[in-house]
Amino acid sequence: MTNQALQEHLAALLEKGVTVITESERLAHQLLYAWRLARAATESGGWERPQIFSLNGFLRRIWESAWPKEMPARALYRWRVLSDCLRNQPPPGPLAADAALVLELDDTFRWCLRYGLDPGEGGSSNELVQWRRGVWRRFRERMETAGFFHEAELPRRLVEARERGRRLASGPVAAVGFEFAGTWEKRLLEMLVKKEGARVFPLPQGNAENASFLAFADREQERHGILERLDQDARRGALHETAVVLLDPEHYRDGFRKLLADVYGAPLQGSLAAYNVPGGDSLERSPIFCAGLLPLEFAVQGERRVDLLSLFRSPYFGRFAPRTRALCRWDRLWREKAVEKGLALLLSVVPPEVRAVLPEGGEEVARAVSGLRSTGLRSGSDWVRALRAAWEELEFPVLSGEEDRNEWKHLKQVLPAFEQAFGDEAMTGGDFLGWIREAARQVVVQRKGTEEAGFQVIGALEARGLVFRRLYVPGLVLGVLPQPARSFPFLSREERSAVQGGTVESQLRFGEHLFHQLLAVAPEVVFTRPGADEKGEPLPPSPFWLQERERSSGTSSVWLDPGPALQRASWVAEGLAALAGRHAESGAAAKSLEGPGTLEPATSAAAAMNPAAVSTATNLPAALAEQLVPRQIQATELETLLKCPCLYLFRHVLGVEPLPDAIRGLDPRERGRAVHGILAAFSARAEEIKRREPARWNFQTLEALLRDQLAKAWREVDSIAYWQVEKKRLLGVGEAVRGLLVVWLEKEWERLESGWSWVFAERAFQGLEIRGVPVTLKGRLDRLDHHPEEGWICWDYKTGRPPSTKEIFTEMSRPQLPAYLLAVKRGVVPGLSLESDRLEAGFIELTSAGNVRHIVVLKDSGQLDTFLADWETRVGEALAALLRGELVPRWSGEDRGCASECPYALLCSAFLQDVTHCAQERQEAV
Repeated sequence: MTNQALQEHLAALLEKGVTVITESERLAHQLLYAWRLARAATESGGWERPQIFSLNGFLRRIWESAWPKEMPARALYRWRVLSDCLRNQPPPGPLAADAALVLELDDTFRWCLRYGLDPGEGGSSNELVQWRRGVWRRFRERMETAGFFHEAELPRRLVEARERGRRLASGPVAAVGFEFAGTWEKRLLEMLVKKEGARVFPLPQGNAENASFLAFADREQERHGILERLDQDARRGALHETAVVLLDPEHYRDGFRKLLADVYGAPLQGSLAAYNVPGGDSLERSPIFCAGLLPLEFAVQGERRVDLLSLFRSPYFGRFAPRTRALCRWDRLWREKAVEKGLALLLSVVPPEVRAVLPEGGEEVARAVSGLRSTGLRSGSDWVRALRAAWEELEFPVLSGEEDRNEWKHLKQVLPAFEQAFGDEAMTGGDFLGWIREAARQVVVQRKGTEEAGFQVIGALEARGLVFRRLYVPGLVLGVLPQPARSFPFLSREERSAVQGGTVESQLRFGEHLFHQLLAVAPEVVFTRPGADEKGEPLPPSPFWLQERERSSGTSSVWLDPGPALQRASWVAEGLAALAGRHAESGAAAKSLEGPGTLEPATSAAAAMNPAAVSTATNLPAALAEQLVPRQIQATELETLLKCPCLYLFRHVLGVEPLPDAIRGLDPRERGRAVHGILAAFSARAEEIKRREPARWNFQTLEALLRDQLAKAWREVDSIAYWQVEKKRLLGVGEAVRGLLVVWLEKEWERLESGWSWVFAERAFQGLEIRGVPVTLKGRLDRLDHHPEEGWICWDYKTGRPPSTKEIFTEMSRPQLPAYLLAVKRGVVPGLSLESDRLEAGFIELTSAGNVRHIVVLKDSGQLDTFLADWETRVGEALAALLRGELVPRWSGEDRGCASECPYALLCSAFLQDVTHCAQERQEAV
């Protein structure tokens, strides 16, 4: 029997008044929908309600109809009772009696009760299982006293009621699909069959004769491939006749939902829906709920920067929604100052004129979270009142549509339910956050619309017994079907073997049944799998994958070969249109420009996106080129130019700077600037002491001065934890741990005692002429030392990795030391006259306390002058090329050696084409 034949048979039974019980809600809905359509077609009262229920609904309906003295307890009440039990019977260490443990115990009780195990009894076992049994006995006693029982006990209680003579159904019953029901559920069905004549129908199992097995390169390719096939199916029949079964919702649900929204837009309501991704959407995952918890998360999780930024960016808070763009600028200030937490500190580093974007300059935030800051125990009702007060202060929620209003309605129901169960329970803010999340997880948000309209994206368990014409099952890989055995930490070995999913064998049996039940869902079933995950790690196929039937889909590109479905996505359509336009413009520009170094037309839209497909240079008019290079250039700007002219253009001419990455700790550049500033101020003070108070010139005085300068320089940031750690790294801790700067000073003192002297530090120079170009160089020497016999040496401090010899001598891309030597030799450094011709340069490495070194790189030898002459020629050629308007990107060279972390990689070739085109238009206009 196929699923279609089974449903037709059940529809006939419903017509005869038989009560049909299904294991899943989804099967009950499809049977009901099909029955109503059939009734409506014959004008026989299609909206009458037949007797069709899911098992849980059927059992609760029977129990409640008898007006019992005891009722199954809802989840929140069970959790509250379990929390009380754990206080009287704490868990063995290192377990904590928190919400996670309560939920784990509640699930353990559920599994035991479902499979006929007494949670409070059993043979000898480990300490954890013995403790669980004691908790259950206390829990059951508390529940019975209050007139409740665990809802997983309901099948057993109904069996006992039937044994006492009570009828469970008023008429004939048919049950569908209970092959893997629990022990008491099976006994209940057997009793219905034996004593009330019920019929049980197993779910049909299909074979793989008509199934296809399609392999993709990765999950993204797999989603795109299925989407294109869905588009083809839409031309062959009704949309709702096609379904996608998600074996692995964690990796597929959100991806499919976003992809369908990109291609078909937002899901329409009612019967016009293009697709339907129902089920599994708990309130905990809804945007309204996630936004509503942001003030609480910020307060109880240490007032973190990331949480405050999330609060600012949320569109659901009226205080911030109109100012989101301006408030996002605050995060850049926080990252630049390395401030990670603490509301007072976060607000203090934002200048008052920037804080003025908020009417009260941030005081409204402090006022809103003040009631949520408590670190002690408070009642659940107090926490609910504080959260509501924060919402009122921050004008939450701002609702934008029907979906928001629906989620807000559910959220307003969760808080009273929580108060009813936990209102007088003492808890911390973290406990409150955990309980609210778990309470929301139990609430399923029903989206408005018709379940049977559009492509159906459903879970594997709810697909059993359903009927479609075409079925796609992505993600058939090892570890998904069958799933690995569950851990069940609170069950003994014997108990795990009795529970479904507790052993590998039971998971394999269940997986095999599920696989064949999916084959019966539709006459056309396509199983797919990805070859690798998002990180490129291979994903082996499931043991149910038929390797001999596998077909490979190959690898496709969205931009080179977009399918009909993907071309509906706005981001694909706009991208292709832009590429086509750029291709036409670049072709026109290439035809109109003459001479070497012009852009050649790209052969395709994809080639226009590939830097290697663009010609090697762009010639700009002389008038525009002269604006690229000032008459005086800094050494740091020159370094950028020597690395890549386009990098120089973006960074120093156009002023395009990428936003700083979020770095935990201190930005190395910020640390380097801070160390340079401290050493500069220290050197100036030290020179003054040596000149005015020579009697105090000793190591102890210099060390005290160094510590004093660091304290003054970091007074504003000294309260930040990262800077406190950096201070200890630089100065050390007591006598046992020497800091980096203390070690540096010791080495410097040894040099001073050997005859070296500090001539000056942080001395600026300018006007250094470069042969062959009308551009001069300016910069700043970190330090210049002198020795009566050894001569002069220029030092450059390096808090990171010093440049390699290849960068200095071969590539000539690190110009600091050669520029310093030329500036000193040619006398452009103010207040300096050389007393000897011996002159060298090097780096002082300050990476760690164990790696403080003086490295002489440019030594006084017969080849130094030759190197400086070659270096000047190289710099002159680079400046002259730029002055001529030649923008030669680094990737156009023979080695194509672009840095992988270049922030302008996506702008480079496209920008050069635009510049060329605009320059040509301007030239033609002139």
